[in-house]
Amino acid sequence: MELTLASLHKGQVPWKGLLLADAVAKPTIQIFNTTVKEYEAVNITCVTDDPKNSIRWHFNGHVLQLPDRMMLYQNGGILSIQSVREEDSGLYECEVFNSAVSKKSDPIQLDVIRECPLLPHLLHSVGVGQFLYQQNGQKPQGEKPLLKIQKQSAW
Repeated sequence: MELTLASLHKGQVPWKGLLLADAVAKPTIQIFNTTVKEYEAVNITCVTDDPKNSIRWHFNGHVLQLPDRMMLYQNGGILSIQSVREEDSGLYECEVFNSAVSKKSDPIQLDVIRECPLLPHLLHSVGVGQFLYQQNGQKPQGEKPLLKIQKQSAW
């Protein structure tokens, strides 16, 4: 138990007293891989020692607003992101709290790698000749192409 000095108001009468509240241990975050490819799924788990406490997720220092492709499971302890996007890259924290106290986990950095959406099709169709792919379909001035595939005699 933790003693917390609370200043509460009941109606219009000020009330000061001690509020007995369960202590909250600092949670930890578990994730299989902090670097994922765009459009993959990822689960981030908030590990806490007391399942009766509530869990809230933070993204880049703000309370996470869940878009349709994000879901919470096991009383908020698992944040599941379906079809990860570039904008999902950033710092994630979980906060465990009860009516009087709260603690945040250390943040983890999730990195989302963006791949060329045409790459699988291009790799499938390069059996003949040479193909150069540049970002946005244009060769950057003075730079080498990002990907160069040439037909080899072994093909």
